[in-house]
Amino acid sequence: MAKKKTNTTVCTFCLNDLPRPEAWWVDMIMHRSDPNCTSKYSVPSCGKCKDDPENAWLIVGIAEEPQPKKEKKEKKPKKSSKEE
Repeated sequence: MAKKKTNTTVCTFCLNDLPRPEAWWVDMIMHRSDPNCTSKYSVPSCGKCKDDPENAWLIVGIAEEPQPKKEKKEKKPKKSSKEE
């Protein structure tokens, strides 16, 4: 059986590929030259670039945090209907 492929996305700052569930979505101001602008848009970012001080002035807030990894549940053996 084929494995599922994980969707990938590109970090806005370093342009590296990263799995979509590990991406941080951060808010940025649309028109940075206008001090009265309150419009925002969201872009994907990796955790390293999100915390980088060079990018701190661009990032206004966090729109979506990465999804936590789901733990796989152990399968219980099936009970047979015929027990001898």
